[in-house]
Amino acid sequence: DQSGLDKMEQPAGTFLRVTIPSAVLAGSLARVLCHPIDTCKARMQMPGSAALYNGAWDVVRYTLTREGPRGFYRGLPAALVGSAPAVCIYLGGFEAAKDALARAPFFKDHASLADFSSGMFAEALSCVIFVPVDVVKERLQIQRPPSPNYAPVSAYNGSLDAIRTIMREEGLRGIYKGYGATLLSFGPFSACYFLFYEELKRAVTRDNPHLSTIASLACSSTAGALASIITNPLDLVKLRMQVQRRAQALGATVPGETYNHFFAALWAVARTEGLRGLLRGALTRAAFHVPSTACTFTAYEALKAYLADRV
Repeated sequence: DQSGLDKMEQPAGTFLRVTIPSAVLAGSLARVLCHPIDTCKARMQMPGSAALYNGAWDVVRYTLTREGPRGFYRGLPAALVGSAPAVCIYLGGFEAAKDALARAPFFKDHASLADFSSGMFAEALSCVIFVPVDVVKERLQIQRPPSPNYAPVSAYNGSLDAIRTIMREEGLRGIYKGYGATLLSFGPFSACYFLFYEELKRAVTRDNPHLSTIASLACSSTAGALASIITNPLDLVKLRMQVQRRAQALGATVPGETYNHFFAALWAVARTEGLRGLLRGALTRAAFHVPSTACTFTAYEALKAYLADRV
């Protein structure tokens, strides 16, 4: 039974022919389906968004009215190009870390801690690719046509233009300067996700070792919802710092307080906006991660089983 991520010790040839194509296709499918929700989340979390939007539906209405359906897919090309290698590194890193930790006596008795640590390790590896993709994607997502209430900090003509502009104006540091903040945001999310996901799988398969498609959907959806809401404050701060760095590079300003580092930003949001500010966009974030994780992991398991029978 190779239905779970914990049962994937495979020969190198099988890894190349089954695991990598499954991860690439699953990650790409989830990104295309869920990118519009991610765009709405990014716009809700940007500095000054409270004065611009009255909730998620207002973001949807405004985007459709001013930009049309294409507005929801800003940054998608960069996300798709980066998702293929990043998802492979992400899933492969988790499996490798979990297999290694499973051989340690301490982690044999603390499976949940092994899941949590493996998730953090997988994120640290995949962030090498995820960070540039995330920077480009979110800068494109928060762009919108000028209005009396909002003047864009900058405008890019697509993903390639965004990459060239960032490299020209900010250099490689502009792409990777947010590595620490991104890891502090996505690392805990991945750690919490795999902790919840694996615990739920163990509970579901306690009496029956077979994990059905419905059970996989339920486990991944629940884990995605819990992890996304718990770590929302970290994601919000990460996005605001990315926007602030772009504004500083251009000598412009953005609404709100200036942040010196990640934890100062987290404290500033908590102090000035309270719990409501920290959780701003949390439901939209969960609305993205629930179908995204469910699509990714369910499609990944199905594709892996399909390809394994044919190679």
